[in-house]
Amino acid sequence: MASKEAKSKVHRRFEPANTGAEGASQFRYRLADWEIPKAIIDDFTQHQTPLSYRKGAVIFPQGSRSDFLGWTHSGVIETAYCEVDGRRIVTRLVGPGEIFGYQSLVGPDGHLVHGFELRARTECQVALVSHERVVKALQTLAPAALVRLLQNITAAWAETERYWARFFTLNYRRRLETIFADLAVRFGTRGPYGEVLMLELGHYDLAGMIGCSRPMLSQLIATMIREGKISRRDKRYILLNGKKRLAVPGRG
Repeated sequence: MASKEAKSKVHRRFEPANTGAEGASQFRYRLADWEIPKAIIDDFTQHQTPLSYRKGAVIFPQGSRSDFLGWTHSGVIETAYCEVDGRRIVTRLVGPGEIFGYQSLVGPDGHLVHGFELRARTECQVALVSHERVVKALQTLAPAALVRLLQNITAAWAETERYWARFFTLNYRRRLETIFADLAVRFGTRGPYGEVLMLELGHYDLAGMIGCSRPMLSQLIATMIREGKISRRDKRYILLNGKKRLAVPGRG
């Protein structure tokens, strides 16, 4: 059975940085949590390529060659799956300190390509490290260290799969509550009435995240507002005080 410390590490990897935290420090903390040596972490941060993107700019198109691993210094990035008919389904919002660009597939020519589109949700600053540098760094690890890293990766993917398996057993109302709870942990700030989500989220975004139609999402939002679960001010949602805290299944 996994130790409490091991379980705690898995949960910390899935607990994204709050938007008020310094992205670079959170990135270093995450890699250390994966038991990656400090020398490699230093190498990544010293040889990063910093870039700035305006709101709405595409960072990595879906299907483009995947040559870099990135993390956010500031701002928010959205990961989206692009359908052939032009629809975009937002699958995740990436905040400061979080890693992106690792969800790659093998393309027809044998090279890795991005499985999702990555776009700047807000004005953001990111840092990129080439896959070549990452591979060279991993080649310096001792076999025992590589085994531990593989175990960490396996545990992380298992946790992800378990989370989504549970998520899709929920009805739309519970899925929406789960999304709100997750966003409150990652992008929320305490206000006089409750947790304020420091993001502008439209019904299209939320409908895509829970897999329902926009009319259904509108009904769910109206019901939660009527019940006093949430409120909306200045285009931002508030998880109101005085109600049972919305829980994220499979995350503690």
